[in-house]
Order: sequence, then structure tokens, then C-alpha cells
Amino acid sequence: MHTSTLFEASTQDTRGPDYVALMRMVYNLANRSSFPVLTSSLLRTLFLNLKSDALVFLAGVWTLESPMLDDNSSLHEIALRHAAAFLEAHVLEDDGVDFQTIVPALLIALQSAIGGIRKAAAECLNRIRLISEKKLKTVYKFDMIYGDAKGAYIKPIMTMWMLIK
Repeated sequence: MHTSTLFEASTQDTRGPDYVALMRMVYNLANRSSFPVLTSSLLRTLFLNLKSDALVFLAGVWTLESPMLDDNSSLHEIALRHAAAFLEAHVLEDDGVDFQTIVPALLIALQSAIGGIRKAAAECLNRIRLISEKKLKTVYKFDMIYGDAKGAYIKPIMTMWMLIK
């Protein structure tokens, strides 16, 4: 009996990228809808499904230039504002999560020509600063982004690469 290796399984499985693409379409639809009930329902469902992966997902939204969108900048700013809310929850929880892994994506946003995007990115960085002043226990999605301590890359359902690209 032949069992596939993790590498073989990961090269054959496209559910991860397809799932991320679907979640991005849902996020875009939710934020462009003129029906508040639809917007809040879609966003609530999306964030409940993403759980702690929400911030990585949002970073993928604000760093992605999508040819399918007429105006990426408004969606980028919305994603950054949602990220600020996510980080604010962690400020209030004081759960010891270090968000240094998300800083490079925020630096991309700080380079935007759009003032609202830069302001929202600065708000995120301010929340990360507040969090970093407390005792930190774990680094947010470190193994997902950089690999584990043994140098082996861990392939979860949604890797950082899929969420950002």
C-alpha cells in the first residue's frame, strides 16, 4: 500500500488556494454590498470561520492588487481597519501574542499613496506597539510564516503564502 508524503499531498490538493480565493470573494462582496444585513452576516460568518487566521487573511487582502477589482484601495483600507479591530481585541485580552510577523505587511501598506491606507496601517502598528509593551508568550503564526524550529516548513490548510498571494 502506497501512502503519499506531505509534499505529494500538498502538490495535489488545491482546496487551500481555492478556499482562500473564495473567502476573498466573499470578503469583497461583503464590503461592497449596499445591504447592511448581508454585509454583517457575511463578515460575521467569514471571521468566525477564519478564527485566528483572520489577521493573516486580512494582510493578504491589503497587500494584493487584484485585477478583478476596480478600486483596490477602498478594500485595502477596510481590511486594515478590520485588522486594527482584530489587534484591539488582543490589546484588551492581554493574551501575550506577539504580532511581529505581520509588521512586514503593514510596512507595505505604509508605502501607499492613499492617506487612509497609511493611517489605518499606522493604527495597526500603534496597537502592535501597545501589545508589545506587555509580557509576550507566543509569536503570531510564526511556524506558518517562517517554518518550525527544525527548519521544516509546516503546511497548514491555509499557509501564509496562500493567504497573501
